Amino acid sequence: MIRRPTALRAALLASLLAGAAGCSRTPPPPPVTLVYTVEGMHCDGCVAAIGAEVGHLPTTRTCSVDLEQGRAEVVTAAAADDAAIRAAITKLGYKVTPGWTKAPPRTDD
Repeated sequence: MIRRPTALRAALLASLLAGAAGCSRTPPPPPVTLVYTVEGMHCDGCVAAIGAEVGHLPTTRTCSVDLEQGRAEVVTAAAADDAAIRAAITKLGYKVTPGWTKAPPRTDD
C-alpha cells in the first residue's frame, strides 16, 4: 500500500525544505595550527605520550610530534586553548615553549 502525504505532512516537508534552502548558518572558522618546541623528549614513547595527551583535548583536531626536531604541531579549532595545550605537555614533564602559529590558508576569490 502506498501512503499519500497528508496536507499536514506535505506542509511540514515543504517548510523543512524551504528552511534548509535558506539556511543562514555561518560556516565554522578555519582550523589554526600551533607549533611548539618541546624539550626533554628522548624516544618514541615520549612522542606517543604527548600525541595522546594533546589529542584528548576537546579543541585538538590533530597533533603530530617530531622527536628529531623537538617539536609538536597541533591543529585546533579556531577557539584554540594554547594554555591547555602547553599544560598538557608540561604535565608529562616536558619543557614546552610556543613556537609560532601557522596562518590558515586564504580563501580569497
